[in-house]
Amino acid sequence: MIKIVVDIVVLLFVLLLIIKKIRKSSRLYIIGNGFDIYHGINSKYSNFKYYVEENDNDLYEMLEEYFDTDSLWSDFEETLAYIDIVTIVDDAENYLRDTL
Repeated sequence: MIKIVVDIVVLLFVLLLIIKKIRKSSRLYIIGNGFDIYHGINSKYSNFKYYVEENDNDLYEMLEEYFDTDSLWSDFEETLAYIDIVTIVDDAENYLRDTL
């Protein structure tokens, strides 16, 4: 299930980049397997990393905290399966304790 959600998010991100690139065109063709990268569209996970870091630093810091950062950006989809649930639960408990 997580992989499907991640695939959808990645597809939407790539679509956004493509749409920005070809705004004036009335047709959108989506072709995979490196076609986007070959044509200069910045749709690698490393590009996504820099985008998130620059545009949503809170999200970037959470991703860095809750995932193995050595593999997060090099194998994003695979790494999402190994979220650090213990740290998330600890943070949630601390947050609830501090706000109640």
